[in-house]
Amino acid sequence: MEAVLEFVVGPTLVAIVGAIAVILTKGVRAIRRNTASTEVVKVQTAAIREQVENSHNTNLREELDEQRETVNGLAIKVEHMQESLAELKFNQRHTRRDIGGLRQDMRGIREMVHSIAVKLLDEDESGENKK
Repeated sequence: MEAVLEFVVGPTLVAIVGAIAVILTKGVRAIRRNTASTEVVKVQTAAIREQVENSHNTNLREELDEQRETVNGLAIKVEHMQESLAELKFNQRHTRRDIGGLRQDMRGIREMVHSIAVKLLDEDESGENKK
């Protein structure tokens, strides 16, 4: 009976010890993989933190809010400049019309002066001829 027990128990113990060894080996490998993954995550987290954190005392969100306020202020100024430009263009059109009208008036005055000068010369010449 003892021989039968040894025949059954011996291989069973070997199988159990072998199974435990396999399980432990897989467990150690998994732990090593997790440790390596943890190290990678630590390095990546440090890199991200370095990119996000500032080397000065202000917060990134606060800086973005300040920049947004600056951009909004500039947008309002640009809008006012566009309105002023539109007003200048409107005034320039009217000024051009006024200048065009003045030129037309000057042409008319020149024609009148020329006409008067021609009449005066004609009268002067006809008066000289009579003498």
